[in-house]
Amino acid sequence: MMAKQEIQKKSARIRPTADDIIRDIYPGNSSDSTQSSLIRSDWLRETAYDSYQKANQILRGDIEEDLRKRGAVKARMGVPSLLEHLAIERGMSWSDIARLVNVSISAVRKWRTGGQATPDNRKELARLASFLDLLGEFGVEDPASWMEVTLDLPAGYFIRPVELYVQGYRSELLDIARGHRDAAQVLDGIDPTWRDSERSTLEVYIASDGHPALRFRDS
Repeated sequence: MMAKQEIQKKSARIRPTADDIIRDIYPGNSSDSTQSSLIRSDWLRETAYDSYQKANQILRGDIEEDLRKRGAVKARMGVPSLLEHLAIERGMSWSDIARLVNVSISAVRKWRTGGQATPDNRKELARLASFLDLLGEFGVEDPASWMEVTLDLPAGYFIRPVELYVQGYRSELLDIARGHRDAAQVLDGIDPTWRDSERSTLEVYIASDGHPALRFRDS
């Protein structure tokens, strides 16, 4: 009985994304409600979702490798040049730079006045600059501003690209930017329970603009 309940719960969690995949693969799939058809539909959902997750892992690895290579080139720039590129050329705020690189604003302030950054921090600055370059290549006219725009989600749910970036979901963001998947499909892949605030790894909070938003829980 417990096994059956777990299967039913998993089917409910993966249904939104998996059904989209099934429609793409089997556009003529019948809506027959017989027991055998329902069992087949559950099997199709699980198979499609598992394949989707594996393919996404491969894609994510390819994108991370591309960002690593681009970042290695960008890292040849000095920290002041990287900061100028992000703040002046891209128009990113100092607070956003600090958040996306996972340092304090005072650390960024120190770098601006000639303080030394660690090799890892320099690498993260270069990776952020490379990521914004990729967004531009994928047709995002103002990448820095796009990172702050609330993604298109069902009513009552709010999340911005910066929230996904700081959690390492860069390839997923690029999928959204390219139009390959919408934000809800991406969140389904990250956490199928994100619509359930009690179980989800996401929580609602009030952002600096006074509007509710989603963010990943600390624990």
